[in-house]
Amino acid sequence: MTPGLLISRVKKLELSSIYSRTPSVQNSLLFKRYRNVYNCTIRAAKKLYYEKALQKNYNNLKRTWEILRTVTNSGGNKKEPISEIFSNGINFTDPLTITTELNKFFINAPSKIVDQIPECNDPPKKFPENPIAFSFANSLVTRTEILEATAQLLPKKSEDFYGISMFFVKKFINVLVNPLYFIIYKSLETGHIPSQLKIAKVVPIFKGGDSLLPDNYRPISLLTNFSKILEKVVSNRLTCFLKDQKLLSPQQFGFRKGHSTLHPLILFTNNLTKALNKKEHSIAIFCDLRKAFDTANHEILLSKLSAMGVRGVELLWFKNYLSGRKQFVNIEDCNSSLFEIILGVPQGSILVPLLFLIYTSDLSKYSSLFTQVFADDTTQSSSHSNIDTLVQVVNLEFQKTVNFFSSHKLSLHPEKTKFMLISNSKFENFPTININYNSLNGPQDPNKIFKMQCINESNQPYAKFLGVLIDPQLNFKYQTASIVKKPSTSLYFLRNAKNILNERALKSIYYSTFHCHLIYAIQLWSCCPESFLKPIIQKQKMAIRIISHANISSAFYPSTCSLNSSNFSSCNITPKTSSLKPLKIRGSPTPSEEIIKPKLN
Repeated sequence: MTPGLLISRVKKLELSSIYSRTPSVQNSLLFKRYRNVYNCTIRAAKKLYYEKALQKNYNNLKRTWEILRTVTNSGGNKKEPISEIFSNGINFTDPLTITTELNKFFINAPSKIVDQIPECNDPPKKFPENPIAFSFANSLVTRTEILEATAQLLPKKSEDFYGISMFFVKKFINVLVNPLYFIIYKSLETGHIPSQLKIAKVVPIFKGGDSLLPDNYRPISLLTNFSKILEKVVSNRLTCFLKDQKLLSPQQFGFRKGHSTLHPLILFTNNLTKALNKKEHSIAIFCDLRKAFDTANHEILLSKLSAMGVRGVELLWFKNYLSGRKQFVNIEDCNSSLFEIILGVPQGSILVPLLFLIYTSDLSKYSSLFTQVFADDTTQSSSHSNIDTLVQVVNLEFQKTVNFFSSHKLSLHPEKTKFMLISNSKFENFPTININYNSLNGPQDPNKIFKMQCINESNQPYAKFLGVLIDPQLNFKYQTASIVKKPSTSLYFLRNAKNILNERALKSIYYSTFHCHLIYAIQLWSCCPESFLKPIIQKQKMAIRIISHANISSAFYPSTCSLNSSNFSSCNITPKTSSLKPLKIRGSPTPSEEIIKPKLN
């Protein structure tokens, strides 16, 4: 507080004391007038202070949000240190023992999952050989390429095993580029990666549930930042090769430039609504894989890389990249011992998304079901006018998908893999879809057949597909209901800060806590009935009134334009699809393609 405000505060307290001792009308009026002026001055001073602070930290996102949290009285997510772990029937409280037990769990969990996968006698199909070879020697690495690869990485301040952050590396890259050039050049020439670049620092993040159980912690791997630059150089080259040779499946949407979650969402719903309009029944299967990245088999991955054209020294490089990797768990200042990673691809690495795309690139060729893959999220669907024929086809074709997962050591979660029936007809008994691990041409062992849960019969009749709740009626009732719940926090923040922050800062809160939920996949779910949209519109109006300091009962029109927000109905909210890049593949949506509304009974 300024000296003037401190003097005014003392004066206010004096008037308050006088009024309490002599509660006359004159003393009351004098105190209240002074108090009101003082409060207005305090609010104006706070507003000016935070406005200057936000302006000063305009380019510092972290500091900006610290200021906004202070204003809105939201402390953020406070992480409590892990003080106790229950593993193998024993409680551990010693910090070093806790890190060791967590590291053992993270290392051994993938192997246990793979061991639980029912054996499938059908071997993986042979991947077609690509005659064109991928080569590091065709274009030798340059210092410019290393500088460009480093520029593509985010300047994160999280420290690796050596206490070095990418923020530090990027700041001094001009000094570091020569030794990095020598390391990367020799690595690509010999097919060998220094063991010092294969150490991962794992930070366990609590997911929810019982904090004593190791399974409720997500391992976040921080690889050495110098290895990330090496990986980025290789990733850029391999990506260009795969793109030029057209080796990746068009049904894969994750981790690919020009692809977004919106494309598979629109393809998926268009496929189902078109079937509804043709009076056909549809079955959609939502696959859930358990620790897919951690259970990937190295031999299968290397064989696919070889078939795609990665041979010789290049294949040796990838084999060396996957082997001999180690990790340790870090909690506060306590580190566990190093353990060697047995299975999977290195979490947190630059190459992992691309390697997993290669690993699952032929999934769509195993089955005639309409398949879409986004990272480890897989959905399959099929339609037919006859329900019995549809069920028979889906069970047979999905058995082929199950065989793919089984032969590739990917584990389907039996409780989370579900199917949904989409139809204009009403059914008293829903069909049975199975997860069948038996060989296609062999005897059918009933112990290898598991009944899949039907979403239509569950207490929550919807499936979460890439962040959007899909219901059997395709009217997005549950998606809009979930959006309505999310603005409550945003409105709370805005009300707390409306007299302290300026309009620009209030807009930042609106866009980051409300608008982001509003616009995600709006091209898809905004075709829902108008009655589902009204609660969302009302919440948005409330937010805009707060930002524009309008009266709660005032007209809505003046403040919408100042937000430049996406508009609904009278708020002029229309989804902006012009910025989306169309996928040039068969059946892919274009930006102007209209979403088909189902003809529901």
